[in-house]
Amino acid sequence: MKVAVLLTGYSRDYQHTYDNLNSKIFTKYDTDIYISSWDVIQQRPENWDSTNPQSNKEYPVTPADMAGVIRLYNSNNKLIDFNFENWNRFYENRFDNIELLNRENDIFKTNERAKYHGSFWVERLRDQWWIVKKGWQLIKNPEQYDVILRIRFDILLEEIQLIPNTFTIPASNILHKIDVQYCDYIGYGNSYMMEKYCKLFDNIQTIYEEHNFDVSHAESMLKFYMEEFENQIITNIDNTINYKLIKNGKNII
Repeated sequence: MKVAVLLTGYSRDYQHTYDNLNSKIFTKYDTDIYISSWDVIQQRPENWDSTNPQSNKEYPVTPADMAGVIRLYNSNNKLIDFNFENWNRFYENRFDNIELLNRENDIFKTNERAKYHGSFWVERLRDQWWIVKKGWQLIKNPEQYDVILRIRFDILLEEIQLIPNTFTIPASNILHKIDVQYCDYIGYGNSYMMEKYCKLFDNIQTIYEEHNFDVSHAESMLKFYMEEFENQIITNIDNTINYKLIKNGKNII
């Protein structure tokens, strides 16, 4: 089976998760690797105010180990293409923020969770899905792949069996603090399914403005987008996929 693996987001903890990804995917399938990341790593500061996320306008950034990432992920000659977006240039030319609408029933007025997260979280998610879209653009002729897997660098993949012709995510019952059990860390499917998945960024504003949906909620937004928004795609929730989220080499969920 021919597989494309698209790694996206900050290259946090890549050295702690590579070996598992290599044994579970890279050496098991006919795999090509693509990387869409930043030239920095951004971490939530210790004094982050969890009671008011909108007060946290800046997270500190440090340079990413781009050379180390490229060297490791190309150690098996499977790295096809990569892009490390320049952080400063991105923010100098960034797309405009979504303006929250002044309408009586607006979700950001009526829903306490949406009000709490607000524009701050909306724009963080847009940045996240913008880098996923940039990754999709790296994949030339995506139809050549039986499966395209998108995964974050900081995910330690312990068990996965790829199922062709399904859009699949893991069960996310370990994310016990989230009311919608729909994982946005990992997703895979064929080229048709993953083109939609990877282009969520292009539709976030429409989802908010035309459907009055809480686009600050990462999991519920992705679920609505894949299953209810234009060209609906049924999601296969695979309870056999096991993974951990790693921070500084340690399992945090």
